[in-house]
Formats: sequence, structure tokens, C-alpha cells
Amino acid sequence: MEITNVIYPVVVEDFADYANTVAHYREVLGLPLKAEFSHQGFTVSWLGPMVVVSARDKAALDVALEVEGILVVDDLDAFWQRMQGRTEVLVAPEEVPSGRRFVVRHQDGRAVEYLDLANSR
Repeated sequence: MEITNVIYPVVVEDFADYANTVAHYREVLGLPLKAEFSHQGFTVSWLGPMVVVSARDKAALDVALEVEGILVVDDLDAFWQRMQGRTEVLVAPEEVPSGRRFVVRHQDGRAVEYLDLANSR
């Protein structure tokens, strides 16, 4: 049970700025577009060490706006079991286009997404 990577989330609240934000980070940081997909009303561009997220409906961003970091893990189920009774669940384990994830709020108030890419489609 290990954290294998950390991904920095960038949430763009105004969807009209989304494409420009993705282009900016790709150009300035030289990041490749690893994947782009839509899920539950929001759009995600995965740029290696970061993801850019936005939605036409701002309500779809409620949880994303709280997430301070994404921890890529090798065993999502083991991390989920460890979190039981120790965190507030914001999103229970679910399938996403990049794999499986859940989101919890830790006792210090920070919301963290746990993501397992091993099961990605």
C-alpha cells in the first residue's frame, strides 16, 4: 500500500477560460496532454503532474474546488479501508475514466482525492 505519485489540481471556475488555461500550462511548462475526458459534468485535461478541471455548470465543481491534492495510490481499496472512521467521505469509491477514486476530508479540514490508475480503462 503506497502513494506512488502526487498530482496538482487546477480548477478553472469559468469554463470559458478552460481551453486557454490548458494551453497556457502546456506551453509554459512544456507539459504533454496525457488524456482529456468528461465525467459527471466536468472536463479534465491531464497534463502529467497536474490536472486542469472545469465545468459549464459550476455545481459540478463543488468537490473539485475543495480538493487540495490528488494522491495516486497502488491499492485504492486498502487506502479506503484505512480511511474508515478517520475521515469525512466526500465521494465514495467510484469508477472514473482514469481509473478509480475516492475523496475524503481529513481531520485538519483538507480534502484529498485518492486515485488508482492501475484500473484505468
